[in-house]
Amino acid sequence: KAVKAGVADAAEKLLSMPWKKYYKPSMMAGFARIYMRNGKKELTFRLALAGADEGDAEGQYLVGLLYSMGVGTQEDLDKAIQYYKMAAEQGLAKALDALGNVYINLMDDGHSENTSIGVSYYMRAVEMGYADAMWDLGDFYAKKMNDYETALSWYDKAFENGFIAQYKFEQEAYLKTMEEVVKLRNRNTASPTASPTASASGSVLGSGYFSPSN
Repeated sequence: KAVKAGVADAAEKLLSMPWKKYYKPSMMAGFARIYMRNGKKELTFRLALAGADEGDAEGQYLVGLLYSMGVGTQEDLDKAIQYYKMAAEQGLAKALDALGNVYINLMDDGHSENTSIGVSYYMRAVEMGYADAMWDLGDFYAKKMNDYETALSWYDKAFENGFIAQYKFEQEAYLKTMEEVVKLRNRNTASPTASPTASASGSVLGSGYFSPSN
């Protein structure tokens, strides 16, 4: 407890001092992530906000993420979008991807008019080579549009650009998509059912794209 209190006191001292004399704004997001790992949610937000309001893109992205989840502050989707956009304007690909996720997820609340906006943000991140956005496009086409052929092509592009399916739900999404594509191709060709791990996308599963399930 004493150690944790000392850690919190250090953050309070940092925030109360003229920290810009000693630290670049970009360092505040790094400090914020350290406090996040220590469970100091409010301090995480305040540290990230300090850097964000001085123009640091990583800080702006982190503040957007914290607002979107309601961590260290009240959940506020409008403010999350505001800070994500600040970071995106500075060319941060993961902020563009985050904006894509926000607008696509609004589909579930009946705001289908935001679909094209979400996809456009994904595409801007894809143009920067951001593999996570390629994967998220795969998710969009598989889970929102039931277009498994297009989904599979985006999943494979993500793998080709360094994406690793670390989590079980990611692996399951990919396998389900492959299975659906095989079913579709078999219906179209009337050929015998083939193995989904070999037919749909050229033995992707043997190429090290999956890490151990979490």
